[in-house]
Amino acid sequence: MKNLLFPLAVAAFCGLPVASALNADNARVTLDVSNGGDLRVESVSPMTIFGGKDAKQSRTDKSTTWQYVTIPLKVEAKCKGDRSPNYVDELKVHVYAVFGGEKGDEPIMLDKEITYVDIPVNGKSGGKLSEGHMNVGIFISPANASKIINSNSKVELGDKLIAVAIEASFHDSPCIAGDTEPYAVVDAKYKQKLTGAWWKKTSKNKQGAELSAISETPFAPFYAPVFPPTKPLYGSAEGSGSASYSSSDADSDTTTDSTVSDSDTTTSVTTGTGKKSKKK
Repeated sequence: MKNLLFPLAVAAFCGLPVASALNADNARVTLDVSNGGDLRVESVSPMTIFGGKDAKQSRTDKSTTWQYVTIPLKVEAKCKGDRSPNYVDELKVHVYAVFGGEKGDEPIMLDKEITYVDIPVNGKSGGKLSEGHMNVGIFISPANASKIINSNSKVELGDKLIAVAIEASFHDSPCIAGDTEPYAVVDAKYKQKLTGAWWKKTSKNKQGAELSAISETPFAPFYAPVFPPTKPLYGSAEGSGSASYSSSDADSDTTTDSTVSDSDTTTSVTTGTGKKSKKK
């Protein structure tokens, strides 16, 4: 009898219904920022995480300090049929960030595409739509911060962030919500100057500065709970980089320089690594 009980118990257990995670078939992304003031540059040092006998001194050493911007997104998802999804399995987010340099320097626009995976969403009561919130993170190394500011001695970007914009795709299809703007202007004096699809214009990056995903930083193991996992979780995606963006003006078939003006002076917004690349 005892010999029969175990196989029967296994058969009964295997016959029970098992709840499983359900991935979304459709997704929609919204920049979840009420105003530009919600966005800011923050600092983090490897020594604050890894410690060490010289950690206290290193916390004040700006040459080791990384900086980052956290960009909140709202993610809405649906499934075919009557069930609500639990996850968005993969989401590509292309971030554009404009920074100001030292006084008299022209602003610079950098961009970075990051792939996030396994983004949790929760079903709404009485409906098939699931909703979740996530953060996108762009990181700036000390060396790249000095390139942005165009200074060998200054690396702090605390008041240098001007604006950010995002593009997103789900399974290679654009999925930005059309009822809200996919950008936010942080610096009030640029609100009238950065309008429309301002990030889709050709420009140059004389400094060669780049952005990084968290997977490309010393903080990669500590992505949770602030950010979803990236793909890859550690290191750079093959062929990835903070490449320049080239596209024709939304209102013209001719590619033009993206410009913003400060007072009576017109200054170019520069972007990427200085190499032109076509949007896929």
